[in-house]
Amino acid sequence: MDELFAAFVSALFEILGEVILQLILEFLVSLLARAGRKVISTSARQSRIFSGFLFAVFGASAGLVSVRIFPHPLVHPSRFHGISLLISPVITGLVMFATGRLEQKFGRKPTQIETFWIGFIFAFAIALVRFALVK
Repeated sequence: MDELFAAFVSALFEILGEVILQLILEFLVSLLARAGRKVISTSARQSRIFSGFLFAVFGASAGLVSVRIFPHPLVHPSRFHGISLLISPVITGLVMFATGRLEQKFGRKPTQIETFWIGFIFAFAIALVRFALVK
């Protein structure tokens, strides 16, 4: 029983570590997107496929940078190694969606990364790179 509980807690910490890293990187990208909103053309912002691809590339790049800074797992890997590959991007996407809603509530237009799908794609790219390169 104790072993099962330890495995559950370890998996939870693995997911939370990934979520925190992804959220920090996404909020930084969100700030950059707000600063550069006038630079990017309207047609480029409106293409969801192009945006998804662009944020996947940004996420993979952020993942590579994070591997360079943190070349080891953020927390001790659990028995369910890789579980955070899907769960943490979903949580991160939901947090970014909530952030976008909060921005709308205060009368500001949310950036693209402050939507569920773009936030998910960015976080999934980070998680995938970290999963592939960090052992």
